[in-house]
Amino acid sequence: MLRALRYYFDVVCPYSYILGFQVEVAEDDGLVEVDWLPFELRPAPLPDPRGEYIRGHWRGQVYRQALEHGVEIHVPSHQPRSTLALTLHSLAVEEGRSQAYKDAAHRAFFVEGLDVSDESVLREAAQEAGLDADAAMEAA
Repeated sequence: MLRALRYYFDVVCPYSYILGFQVEVAEDDGLVEVDWLPFELRPAPLPDPRGEYIRGHWRGQVYRQALEHGVEIHVPSHQPRSTLALTLHSLAVEEGRSQAYKDAAHRAFFVEGLDVSDESVLREAAQEAGLDADAAMEAA
């Protein structure tokens, strides 16, 4: 019997990004059926990306876990709201491009250091995922 997993993720959550790779592999291997559920982790107030809370947490937890899982990740230079980025995920699901969009949005934020609340960044992530960027932004 196939196991079902509800995986709550936010494109600005480092743990969603790091562990999401393993969840995708388990899904691709047919070990679990995953229900990818977008969830805005920090609607407000947003922590200061240069503050000790973020920097200390990344030094003590995030980088260690990323290293253990072999995932490239960089502390973001800003902490944007993820509302629009997560809304675009719904369209990606409808178009069968959910995993590609999640990967593009996570990479834009955690590897390239881009602001995923910026429409031009989201247009690029949508296009990279094989979505029509204009339709995606209009839908969002």
